[in-house]
Amino acid sequence: MGEYVGQYKLTGVLGGGGMATVYRAENTAEDGVVAAVKMLHPHLASDASLRRRLRVEAEALSRLHHDNIVQLYDFVDLRDRCAIVTELVHGRTLRQVMAEHVDAPMAPLMAVQLMTQVLEAVSHAHAEGCLHRDLKPGNIMVTANNQVKVLDFGIASLIDSDRLTTTGVTVGTPVYMAPEQLNSMDDLDARADIYSMGVTFWELLSGYGSRPIGVKEWRLSLRDVDGLLKKGVPAALVEVVESMVREHRADRIPSCDEVLKALKWARDEGVTASNYAASRPQVPYGSITADTVAPSGPWGLGGGAADDANDPGAMSGSVTVAFRVLQTTNIQARLTTFVGREEELDRLAGLFHGRSRVVTLVGAAGAGKTRLAQRFGVEAVEQFPGGVWFCDLTLARDLAGLCAVVGAVLQVPLTSRDPVARLGDALQGRGKVLLILDNFEQLDSESALAVAQWSRTATQARLLLTSRSKLQLEGEQLLPLAPLPVVAQQKVPLKTLAANPAIQLFVDRAQSVCPDFALERKNAADVRAIVEELDGLPLAIELAAARVRLIPPKTIRERLSSRFQLLQSSSRGVKPQQATLLGAIRWSWDLLNPWEQASLAQCSVFEGGFGLEAAEQVLDLSPWPDAPWAMDALQHLVDHSLLHVQAPDRHSGEPRYRLLLSIQSFASDQLRGVEDPEETQDGLAVMVRPSDIEQRHGVYYAALGAPSFLDRLDEVGGTERRHSLRLELDNLLVAAERAVGRGDSGTAESAARAILQEIRMAGPFDAGLRLATRVLALDGVADSSKVRLLIDRAALRAGLGDLERADADLARALKLCKATGDPLWEGIVSLNQAGRSKARGDGPVARRRYQEAIGIFRDVGHRRLEGNGLGGLAGMLRKRGEMEEARAMYRQALEIHRDVGDRRAEAVHLGELGLLELSLGERGFARASMERSLAIFRSIGDRRSEGIVINNLALFHREEGRLEDARTLMELALTLQRELGNVREQAVLLGNLGDLAIEQGELAEAQMRLTEAVGLARELEYQVAIGAFLGSLGTVAARLGDVRLAREHLDAGEGMLRTVGDLLELAKLLCRKAVFALSQEQKDVATDAVNEARQLAVTLGVSGESELAQRLDELATKL
Repeated sequence: MGEYVGQYKLTGVLGGGGMATVYRAENTAEDGVVAAVKMLHPHLASDASLRRRLRVEAEALSRLHHDNIVQLYDFVDLRDRCAIVTELVHGRTLRQVMAEHVDAPMAPLMAVQLMTQVLEAVSHAHAEGCLHRDLKPGNIMVTANNQVKVLDFGIASLIDSDRLTTTGVTVGTPVYMAPEQLNSMDDLDARADIYSMGVTFWELLSGYGSRPIGVKEWRLSLRDVDGLLKKGVPAALVEVVESMVREHRADRIPSCDEVLKALKWARDEGVTASNYAASRPQVPYGSITADTVAPSGPWGLGGGAADDANDPGAMSGSVTVAFRVLQTTNIQARLTTFVGREEELDRLAGLFHGRSRVVTLVGAAGAGKTRLAQRFGVEAVEQFPGGVWFCDLTLARDLAGLCAVVGAVLQVPLTSRDPVARLGDALQGRGKVLLILDNFEQLDSESALAVAQWSRTATQARLLLTSRSKLQLEGEQLLPLAPLPVVAQQKVPLKTLAANPAIQLFVDRAQSVCPDFALERKNAADVRAIVEELDGLPLAIELAAARVRLIPPKTIRERLSSRFQLLQSSSRGVKPQQATLLGAIRWSWDLLNPWEQASLAQCSVFEGGFGLEAAEQVLDLSPWPDAPWAMDALQHLVDHSLLHVQAPDRHSGEPRYRLLLSIQSFASDQLRGVEDPEETQDGLAVMVRPSDIEQRHGVYYAALGAPSFLDRLDEVGGTERRHSLRLELDNLLVAAERAVGRGDSGTAESAARAILQEIRMAGPFDAGLRLATRVLALDGVADSSKVRLLIDRAALRAGLGDLERADADLARALKLCKATGDPLWEGIVSLNQAGRSKARGDGPVARRRYQEAIGIFRDVGHRRLEGNGLGGLAGMLRKRGEMEEARAMYRQALEIHRDVGDRRAEAVHLGELGLLELSLGERGFARASMERSLAIFRSIGDRRSEGIVINNLALFHREEGRLEDARTLMELALTLQRELGNVREQAVLLGNLGDLAIEQGELAEAQMRLTEAVGLARELEYQVAIGAFLGSLGTVAARLGDVRLAREHLDAGEGMLRTVGDLLELAKLLCRKAVFALSQEQKDVATDAVNEARQLAVTLGVSGESELAQRLDELATKL
């Protein structure tokens, strides 16, 4: 074919229907990746409602990431083309599979296996707030290896011609639709999809042709379900089907997870799925349904940005604002069993049930502190509604490292000057929460003081630490963790040995590598001796047990004994416990052949884990001719229990490898010849130079700082790229440090650029500032690299409040650009300077700099940056009340963002456009923009902006009069911002909740909320919020009869808003002032206030539909 749709080259037709054609395509921007392109027919592509529906559904599908759901790649919306791009699934639909076996129904076991995959996929969708609404065999693909792929989440209604699709009525295929779905598309929940899956399940078990094909009026009856018994289907499965297809949804099984449990019981234990009473509580799917939602209203303080602009037609029907199902712990299930430590678990529970806030598990390295802490956390999840969060401090060394790890686990951006306080606020916001801080011994005293501060701030939080020493904190409770008890006597009955926890651990781990291993009379004495000689240390026992795969316990005992005698006889000045652990590791090292030793030693250059590709680029095993590929070398280390494999990354699907800290330290010493320098002169350190390994490590990870990678972080696929950047942050940091140490300016600059991209989003700013300064001080940094670093450093300094130095960095960068004649970067610097001028309120200078930057970008043909410049200028014009000009620029910017695929910029400027539209009273447009913004921010993982948009949507509910819906959304947004430690947005939300309480007549609550909001805003010097909410406090004081205080608040708020020049908030406060003046019979004052507010409304260009205009009209009738 050769035709293109955006970056996709169409290579063939796969199928089609009455409204769309499905093409096979290649992604020319991704090395020919094959995809399926579903494109509306040309005569339908101009239909705005179809295009809008296709876009909204694509955004819904973009949130779904599951192995059994077809993956969305892209959405293409051009002038004459509208298409969804998904992965190309090779297989057949379930309908085709059934049609190939018309003579017999599907075997029950196979039907259960397929439906289990469907249910898991739909359960994931429900957890993300998405209903399918058209589940049927034709929308379920089965690959050659029997993997299920669920298709068309809400998209199928646009592609097939055999279903009902009438705007505002029903969407779906009638024979599979739940009774409530046939009657109305409103108020559907998960049980509608469960009904559809129940009909599909029945059809699999009953066989193709069991229902009359083509008869749309046919409905599955209980008689049909009972007929499965005559076909030999087990009664337990029949009851599962019956529970899924009950006519009244209150009687229906309530969730996919419940169906999965029923299937497991029916398959494994014969337990039925009957007796799901109508009164059974429905499981929420993390969503809130409201009549309409939209951004920050003119009577509430707005937040950040949103998504795409659409027409007011979207007002019809109900709107669902989906929220994530909040995770309760990040502790992953272990593949190996937990052995022993029951007494310690009970003691831990007792300490936390008492008044203990901080408990420290103290024990030697390898004693099992981490495993015990994780086990306790898993068992205690239900006792901590705020979650159980495990923080691995292996790589942390100081307070900055501690905050970075905790911030990452809690997903709290550390963009404030005081990250310790911000994390304390986040913990306090989560209520009853358990924070586990693992490997605390290497941290400094400042880190211990931070723990004490968190304990004082978050009074409901509990902190569990693992360490080799006490923190010396007031109120700290210690729980010493001794090694596992061993059996000292040599002649002990086998039954007694089998009950010993240390021996149980050895046997369990031995069976994990050798399933046939058992504790028997012939090996019992050797096993007992091994665990005794290892002092019962779990890590050493596990390392020893792993060798059962290669040698019997008797040989292990002989070798282990000799190695420990050698280690203990050497004077190394270490504690006995440490010597024992070192002995276990050295013993494992000595059992490796030379190339295995080289592999382990070279792996020590990685920090925080690494992938296979990194190992292939960094490891050098060429000096050993018998060495295998890096992949096989890593597997050898995994088999030796020296290298741990982490769960596959959900973005890349690739596993990651990681060394335990003690093993990494030992291996690093071997690489550098520290432990036995004379012995290694002709060995490992000579054959493999550490500096060469570190340099290859730096070059590999510095590639993440290349412009070709960084410039695409906000385009389609940017979520995965940002994830990979976060995943490798530890490796990038160590690569930058090593490069600075050896004076390698090229590697240091590239690594630093990658690091600063993440730090500018999530903090900590001060650490980023130090790194940028160190790299800039290196000799040999190119001027072009200095410009990039200066821009990054300026942004960090501005975030920390050092505005003078931020401006100086930008001025220095501009001077370098002019000297080198680089117009593109000159434009980028001008764009950043324009933003600084806008923040200072210097409109004329900001406008000039924006225009200069836009002109440069147009001259050099850089459309993405041109779009950013147009959006920035539009934002400045909106704040100054030049609404129509701002609207035109937003639209120009959005068109560019979509053309180049800049998702983040699109979300930001769509959100700002939504705020503009709402202030003008264009609610339909505003709501559509905000909803699209919310979808985009979620898809790229920007939780802070997600919370801001939820607040804006709440304010729209308030403007529409749905006050309880507005309160619910605001409370949810406040919870999210507290989890993130975002105090600025907490101030906004508290103030908005206060304004809402005024409208509901709850003056005491309003006063409490608004006072807290103003207090937070004063701490942040957030002038607009202070002014706006002082005006609200003035209204509360007036209604409580305190005339003096009311006048003070109103005057102070008015003065502040005049100073900052926020016309919209000033107009709103003037309306409050007029109401107060009328209550005091000061008609002249009220008239002046209303007249000025009306002039401001004209300046702002608000329509008669806006709440500001309506409030002014209401006041006019009273004057």
